[in-house]
Amino acid sequence: MAVAFTFSAQIRSAKISCRVPMRMAKPSGKNNFRLPIWASHRCCPCPTSRFYLLVGQILTDSLSFIDSAFNEQNTHLWAAKLGGTVSTVYFAQGFDFQLFPNPIFENQNFNILEMKRLFKKILLLAVLGASAHLVLGQCPSPNIVVLKSQGQIDSFAIHYPGCDSVSLLEISGAGITNLDGLLPIRKIKSVLRIENNPLLESLIGLDNLERVTASFTIINNPLLQNVEGLEKLSSVGLYFIIRDNAGLQNLKGLTGIKRLDATAESGLTIFRNDALTSLEGLDSLQFVRDFVEIGDNDNLQSLGGLNRLDSVGGFLRIVEHQGLIKLDGLKKLQQAKKLNLEFNPKLMDISSLQNFRKAENILISGNHSLPNLDGLSKLAKIGVLDINNMDRLRRLTNFDSLITVGTIKLYFCDSLESLYGFDALKTVENVLDLGWLGIKNLDGLSNLTHVGEELQFNNLDSIQNVSGLKKLAFAKKFALAGCDFLPSLDGLNDTLQIGENLALQENLILSYCHVTPICRFLEMPNVSSSLWMNANGCNTAPEILSFCTSSAGDFSENLIIKIFPNPISENQTLQILLENDNFGKVKIEVLSLDGRLISIFEKEKTVQNQVFEIENLPFQHSFFVRVSDEKATVTRLIFKS
Repeated sequence: MAVAFTFSAQIRSAKISCRVPMRMAKPSGKNNFRLPIWASHRCCPCPTSRFYLLVGQILTDSLSFIDSAFNEQNTHLWAAKLGGTVSTVYFAQGFDFQLFPNPIFENQNFNILEMKRLFKKILLLAVLGASAHLVLGQCPSPNIVVLKSQGQIDSFAIHYPGCDSVSLLEISGAGITNLDGLLPIRKIKSVLRIENNPLLESLIGLDNLERVTASFTIINNPLLQNVEGLEKLSSVGLYFIIRDNAGLQNLKGLTGIKRLDATAESGLTIFRNDALTSLEGLDSLQFVRDFVEIGDNDNLQSLGGLNRLDSVGGFLRIVEHQGLIKLDGLKKLQQAKKLNLEFNPKLMDISSLQNFRKAENILISGNHSLPNLDGLSKLAKIGVLDINNMDRLRRLTNFDSLITVGTIKLYFCDSLESLYGFDALKTVENVLDLGWLGIKNLDGLSNLTHVGEELQFNNLDSIQNVSGLKKLAFAKKFALAGCDFLPSLDGLNDTLQIGENLALQENLILSYCHVTPICRFLEMPNVSSSLWMNANGCNTAPEILSFCTSSAGDFSENLIIKIFPNPISENQTLQILLENDNFGKVKIEVLSLDGRLISIFEKEKTVQNQVFEIENLPFQHSFFVRVSDEKATVTRLIFKS
C-alpha cells in the first residue's frame, strides 16, 4: 500500500513543506508501528539534539499524527493513535527530511539512526492543537530566567516563543544534560551563569548567542569537555570566568572573541580546570582591557592559543601550574600593566616574551626551574621589577633597553651568579633592593648613577667589594646589612651624596668605612644613621669619623674647619679655625670615644676667618670635637699626645 507523509514547517512568515512518498503495508488494525527517522538540515545554523515531530499519515480517508520528542539516546519512535487532525508545526527555518527504510512493512522493527552531531543541528518547535499559533518576541517578565531542570530548558522556546534576549540567565541543575532549547537566545543584557551542572556535556544550544553585556561564568560543570556552541559570541562586557570544570580539555568554541574591552572591567579568568591541556580556542583574542588570569590548571603545559594576544590593559597573571613548561603563545604580547608569573614549578622557558616591552609591574616568583630571564631583553619601561624565590636562576638577561626603572627588587635567588644584564641601567627612581643572592660583586651596576629613595643590600654573603657602584652619585638612603665577607667600602664614588639615612649593620668583617661619602654624610646635621655589629672601625659615627681627619678639614662645603694642635698635650689650648661666611651662633661639643657628651660651648662668629679657643679639656684620653653652625656640622677626633 502506498503511503505519503507530509511535513509542514512555518517560522514567522516563511512556510516550508516537504513531501516524502513511502510504501508500506497496512498495519491490519494495529494502532502502533515503529518509524525510523533520519533528518538532515539544509540551512539552519542552530544545532540541537531534541525536537518535536508531527507526522501526518494518509490511510484511506483518515489522517493520523505522531506527537513526540526524542534525542539521540532514544532507540525507537512509536506512532500514536491512528486518526485525528494535524496541528500547525513550527520549525526553525529550512529543513530537508528523509524517512527510511522505504518501503516499510508491518511489524518491522526499526532503530533510529545514531547521528549524534547531525541531530544536534536540528530544531523543530511544535505548538500542538488546532488553535495553536506563534507569538513573536514573548519574553518573561521580569526579564530574568533561572533554569534548574532539563524540562525548563526544553520548553523555553514554547513558553517564550520568539524571545531572543533576556537580562539574566542562570542555568544550574543536577539533571540538565543539554542546552538545545535555548537556540533562540542571542543576547544577555546582564549576567549569564552556567554553574553546577554535573551532567552537562556541551554548550551546544547557545549557538546564536552573540553578546553578554555584563559577566559570563562557566563554573563547576565536570563533564564539559569544551565550549563548542559559543562560536558566535563576540563580546563579554565584564569578566568572563571559566573555573572548576574538571573535564574541560580545551576552549574550542571561543573563536569569535577578538577583544574583551566593552567596559573598563572586561577580563578573562581560566582557573582550576584540571584536564585543560591547551588554550586552543582563544586564537582570535588580541586585546583584553582589564585582566587575564590563568591559574591552577594542573595539566596545562603551554599557553598555545593566545597567539594573537598583544596587549592587556590591566594585569596578566599566570600562576600555580604544576605542568607548565614554557609560555608558547605569548610571542605577540607587547605590554601589560602588570605581569605576574608565580609558582609554576616546572617553568623553564619564558623566551616567548620576546616582544614584551612595557609594564608598570613585573613579578616573577616561585618558578624554581627557570634558569634565566631570556625573553625580557626588549623591556624598555618598567615601574617595579620584582624577582624572588627562584632557586635555579643563574643569570638575568641583557636588559639592553632598560635605562630607567622605578624599583628593582631581587632576592632569594641563591644561584644567581652576577648582575650582568643591568649594564645599561643608570637610574632607579625609587628603591634598589638586593638580598640573599649568590653574586660575588656588584659589577653589573657599573653605570648606575642615581637611586631616588633607598639602596638596600641584605645578606649578600659572597660580595667582597662595592667597586661596582663606582658611578653612583646619589642615594637618599644607603643600607648594607649581613654582607659577611665585605671588608671595606673603598670603591664608592667620592662624589656620592647620601641624602638622609645610613645603615651599616651585621657586616662581620667590615672595618673600613671612613671613605669620603660616608664621612661627608656623618658630618651633616639632622641625619640618621644606624651602625652596629660590624668590625671595629665601623660601629659608631664617632668611630668612623675618627678616621675621617684631613689637614684641610673640608668634608663640609658649608663649614671649613681646622683644629690644632692635633695631637694635643696636657695644658695646651685647642684652637678651632672657621673659614667661611657663616655668621652667628656656633656650638662646640666635646664627646668621649663612646659618644657621651662631656662639655658644650656656645660661641658667636662675627668675622670670616675666626679662631675659637677651648681650654680645660679631658686629656686622659683621646676625644671628639663636634662643631656646628646653622648650616653644617663637622666632627673631628683629637688624639692625646
